[in-house]
Amino acid sequence: MLTGNRFRLLFFIVNHQQTIFRATGWQVGDLKEATKIKSVRRVSGRDHRSDVPDADLFLVDLHLKLIQALDENSIDLKFDSAAATLITDKAVSKRTLPLGLSDSDIKSWARRQKMTRVEAVLLSLGFLLRDDLKSTFESLIFRRRDNGTFTQNVEFFPLIEAFLERDEALGRSDVFGRSHEIFRHQQASSLEIFDWFSRMDYTLPNGLLSAVRRYNSAGTQEASIVKGNSKDDDIDTANPKTLASLYTIIHAMAAMKPYSFEPGSTAAQSKIETAILDAGLSMSPKTIRKHMDDAALAVQEIKEKNQ
Repeated sequence: MLTGNRFRLLFFIVNHQQTIFRATGWQVGDLKEATKIKSVRRVSGRDHRSDVPDADLFLVDLHLKLIQALDENSIDLKFDSAAATLITDKAVSKRTLPLGLSDSDIKSWARRQKMTRVEAVLLSLGFLLRDDLKSTFESLIFRRRDNGTFTQNVEFFPLIEAFLERDEALGRSDVFGRSHEIFRHQQASSLEIFDWFSRMDYTLPNGLLSAVRRYNSAGTQEASIVKGNSKDDDIDTANPKTLASLYTIIHAMAAMKPYSFEPGSTAAQSKIETAILDAGLSMSPKTIRKHMDDAALAVQEIKEKNQ
């Protein structure tokens, strides 16, 4: 359920109230009647002829999930910006999207040294592509276009309009050089991506570019590498009993849900990387994989010795 500014923001960034109503059963005035909004429900059947395409209904669902992925401060920033836009314009457009992001939401992504096109473009528009949204987002935006079942009313969804425009441009840029959607999982330097957005005069969320530059400048990366190597040296020379204890703790925690780590598990590695980033820290996927594999091997050796 949505409350307050999250609910209002949906009506600002989707420019067709009938589509929202068909997808959710919600109307603008609902928030005035109660603090909590009723659960999402499709409105169809005898009383309401299904006059909204499925693609549009699914896009409303996607917008809801994108809104829910943001923290409360980001929501308030976006709501204030959208409300100010409506004073002079009839509706939010792809040029006046509310891009605001909180410091916390910015930091959670700005530390990433590499991003895919999809992640970077959505972030440039002030939204976060959480792992649990990737498949849904890509299916609705890319596969439906391939299958000819994409929305015919893209003007209802200025966020999607802006995304398609920026994704095409970034794909053809010197950062990626391949605009076709099959290359959407190719990664590039976050610093190069957002420096390119800046050079091309694309509007970005306030504070995003400076944060990416701060966390991904050459000096910062070199310091991280040196610091990381130093830690590896410490591990290699650690007391064997201490190291065995640490590896036992690491493996026991990683093997439990939500990570469910097994040697070679990239899914668990991704979840662990996200948890590290959420904690305000950073570690390369390669380093995570190394320590998880080392811990699993060490625990297996301990078990064999105890048999």
